[in-house]
Amino acid sequence: MKNKLNKLESIRGFAAIYVVLHHMLPHVELLGYDLTWVFKFGQEAVILFFLLSGFVIGYSFSFNPDKSFKTYFNKRFLRIYVPLILVFGVEYVSGDLWRSMDLKSWDMIGNLLMLQDLPALKPHVIVAPFMGNSPLWSLSYEWWFYMLFFPLNKYGKNHASLIVGAVSICAALTYVIYPNFVNRELMYFCIWWLGVAAARLYVQGEPISIMQLKNELMPVFGITLILLVNALSMGDFSHWGIHPLLELRHFSFSLIVLFFALQWKKLNWYGFVVFGSLFTWIAPISYEIYISHYLVIRRSHYFISNFTSPSLIFLVEIVICLGYALLIHQIYNYLTRRLGSYFRLTR
Repeated sequence: MKNKLNKLESIRGFAAIYVVLHHMLPHVELLGYDLTWVFKFGQEAVILFFLLSGFVIGYSFSFNPDKSFKTYFNKRFLRIYVPLILVFGVEYVSGDLWRSMDLKSWDMIGNLLMLQDLPALKPHVIVAPFMGNSPLWSLSYEWWFYMLFFPLNKYGKNHASLIVGAVSICAALTYVIYPNFVNRELMYFCIWWLGVAAARLYVQGEPISIMQLKNELMPVFGITLILLVNALSMGDFSHWGIHPLLELRHFSFSLIVLFFALQWKKLNWYGFVVFGSLFTWIAPISYEIYISHYLVIRRSHYFISNFTSPSLIFLVEIVICLGYALLIHQIYNYLTRRLGSYFRLTR
């Protein structure tokens, strides 16, 4: 992507590391204080990824002179599937060698078709993430958001936000009656579209504000109310990590984080220089980190079984996670250079 935005890259890197820590640190204590709660918001980090992804797609597409579906699809396909298939291959081989997982061909096919979600957290899921790699649940959302973006941008550009809002609201109304894969994906699409709308304003040089985004915010706010009413009617607020409260968490957070970002922008991103320098370098491999780290954490006991120091174990796991993600990214770069000419792509 040309003209990369440093702040966006930094946040992307931060979100990737946060998800890793969310899975790596089930209990955190510092100076006698229990800080476990700090890393309990992995689901919210994924919603942040949705917003960033929408912005990236909207921003990069606006600067791409070739706006054909073939080029758009090939770029998205290579970026998503090449690293994913590499990770699947390693997971399959390692799972077979160590006999630690029940290998099911349908799980792989369903994941390759981008139909996966988390059956333990949401109802009527078609297929679980391949071999229990739970972070992969969000890829199905990302992929179908990509596929919906192109026709909306090409054929309904002037009314795209209205269409997205109406479809998402209708999906939410049916979701509280009978939740399923299709209406769940369509309901969440309006969150991703917020990022697209923000990118459009940025490219046009217009201020990004609540008023400028009101058409995109209204359906998100409306769905939040629908989910709240649904949760109240069910009367159980004891399990915030599963349906129906999980969806309410997601939509509430999307509103909160956008409001926070706009307020931080008014402060001229005070303190971001220090924050950004820590995570910008991780951004290029953030996708590889996201899809591969869970496997590394689950398999790490084969390499650190003799270690007794929690700090050393943590350090080794982090190094392996980053090293493995970097290796996948390098292989991806090599393969896409070779495949780019076949698909007639320029990177």
